[in-house]
Amino acid sequence: MNKLLQASTCLCLTILLSACRSSSDDNGNTPSDPPTFEQIIIQNTSVVFPPRQSLTTSETITVRGTSADVDVSSIKVNDIEATTSDNFATWQATVDLAMGENTFSISVSNGEEKVSLDDWILKVTRDTPLPDSFEDVAIDMANNRLLGLDDKFMQIIAYDLTNHSYSVLADNQNDDALSQAGYEVYDLDVAEVNPTTKELIVIGSAEVDKETKYDDTIMAVNLDTGERRIIAAHSNFMAPKGIVIDDARQLAYVSDWHNERIISVNLDDGSYTTLTNYAALGIPKHNRFYHLAWYGDELLWGTKSDDDIAAYAINLNTLTARTLYNSSSDGIDIITSGIEDIAIDTTNDNLILTTYRSVHTYDLTSGEFSTLLAEAAPSSPRTDYASGKLIGNTLYLYDQDTFEFSSLEVDRAQLTTHPLSRIGTSPGNTLNALYLSSDQTTLYAHDSSQEIIRAYDTASGEVTSNLDITNAAGGDDFSQTGVYDPDTNSAFYVRYPESQFGYMRIDLNTGLSTLLGSADQSLLTNNGDIDIASETAYVLDRTGSHPTYNAELYSVDINTGAKELISTTADLPEFNYEWIDDLKFDSGNHTIYIADDNQLIAVDAETGEHSVLSDDSSSSDEGIRQVEDILIDGDRLLVADTSVEVVYAVDRTTGERTVITGNSKGKGPLFDSANGIALADNDIFYIAESNLDAIIVVDETNGDRVIWQR
Repeated sequence: MNKLLQASTCLCLTILLSACRSSSDDNGNTPSDPPTFEQIIIQNTSVVFPPRQSLTTSETITVRGTSADVDVSSIKVNDIEATTSDNFATWQATVDLAMGENTFSISVSNGEEKVSLDDWILKVTRDTPLPDSFEDVAIDMANNRLLGLDDKFMQIIAYDLTNHSYSVLADNQNDDALSQAGYEVYDLDVAEVNPTTKELIVIGSAEVDKETKYDDTIMAVNLDTGERRIIAAHSNFMAPKGIVIDDARQLAYVSDWHNERIISVNLDDGSYTTLTNYAALGIPKHNRFYHLAWYGDELLWGTKSDDDIAAYAINLNTLTARTLYNSSSDGIDIITSGIEDIAIDTTNDNLILTTYRSVHTYDLTSGEFSTLLAEAAPSSPRTDYASGKLIGNTLYLYDQDTFEFSSLEVDRAQLTTHPLSRIGTSPGNTLNALYLSSDQTTLYAHDSSQEIIRAYDTASGEVTSNLDITNAAGGDDFSQTGVYDPDTNSAFYVRYPESQFGYMRIDLNTGLSTLLGSADQSLLTNNGDIDIASETAYVLDRTGSHPTYNAELYSVDINTGAKELISTTADLPEFNYEWIDDLKFDSGNHTIYIADDNQLIAVDAETGEHSVLSDDSSSSDEGIRQVEDILIDGDRLLVADTSVEVVYAVDRTTGERTVITGNSKGKGPLFDSANGIALADNDIFYIAESNLDAIIVVDETNGDRVIWQR
């Protein structure tokens, strides 16, 4: 080969090799090479529920996901095979949960290759259900614990005094005893341990006839197993507020607050007799029997009234009473609020009085008062003590504001708080509204107690910003829920200062607020909705007093404050808006939806015509009792009812309701104060739960719930 031909050939080969190199990527794949199975899986497979990190109270959780446009033969959550009805376009797997943190990985296979989704490592913590609040607390000395009656969630919680942990002794799940004789228990009032039978004696309420009749029941709960038996049912207790057990006679002494008497109950058959009442004892009628405690041959009880704080002692042998103290006649000013609980310190002969913010002692010999725990300063963290139980030298205080117990050493007056283990932010939040960005990457949560709007990354759950809105609206009050505007990433609020009613906009990027127009006169309302497109607010101006309110429905220009009357209940006496909980405007059909106590009302925004969309007659379910939030979603309304603890889907044409999630449907933490709802894709929505201080994520396909953030 001559030199010219040889050089030409090398040049061609060099150009060819260079072209090949320039058309390949960093991994050596040319553009014509198809993506690998791993690349397809990572790009097209995702977990819909639960979030990457969450908290639940259930024994299992159903993991649900999607895998679009992928040839898949198997998906596993750890070692559990997922099921599908559409070739894994959607899939789910139900997995068991141990107490504590559980970690799950997702693997996908096409029969030949297997890919692990490292971006979808799930961490699900299973914990004991947190109580809403304790109606009463009993001492279980044998097991070194306190037993709390969680009246809202119908569960009895055991609080271990050694490790300060919670566990559920009994709840409403799978308990045939609760349906004996047709009774359905719906209320828990007072409890005390019977050491002879090793049972917790509980007095609560049972629903027999939904229309008119409510009976009180006496139940016995086994301290080891939590099994319950109904001793008897009566319809005369009405309002039991205190209980002590006479172990020797197997009697329970119960303070009947409503009937103003003390009764003795036979614990064998539930029969009872009136021991005494206020008339026989010669005490003021308004000083109703409340908390009870033993003191020798006497029963001591304390009143709860803030105006007349008193304590009395009844001799059980002679049935005579003596006054220990009375704030009105004795000029006592050391205690400024009603008594929440009483206990006897036999070592020092003291009556210990727990109020909701302080603890005091009354010397039963000298009659002198002293303060063990002074009321906290207004600037300090709020307390709301609901009970004080004395064991030895330690008084255990339950704070229903933080769901925590504190121990107070009586001899040294030293207080120690035992915090609960929580995920996310610290307790004490009051979440009132949720806004989901249009791309669904950010969830905004309005915390009205701290006047902060938090921004959460929906993928990671991390807080990306905390917007301080303390000085929003110039310091005036404003509604706790607003309207989200995706175009400007802002929330519009109704503000209602005493001087003048108006509107404002909060920029969710900066937290800066802008005051908009004000109405010509003050409007008495904290319920309103804003139609951003037309810059019009719809509000109710309510005057008068319960139950004869007069409510006027207005449309108001948020820029000028000009208002126009739509309707007045003066012309519609059947619609007096007794308890207005939420109001939403739908621009699509120009309809205003109003949650009024136990009904949903639809109002034509143009004519003012009213109609009942949904009430107790619309569906055979738990009924409508207290709607806290309405979300318009196509041809339905999503309605959060905090009284019956459910979220309904309400058909906007027929008013028919369907339970989506709640205490009667779905697994996971119970809720009772859903103040805001945000709807996402793939049948997922978020709930702002103010009592649990939590954001709850709900899978609408089965009603399952997890706590996502606190």
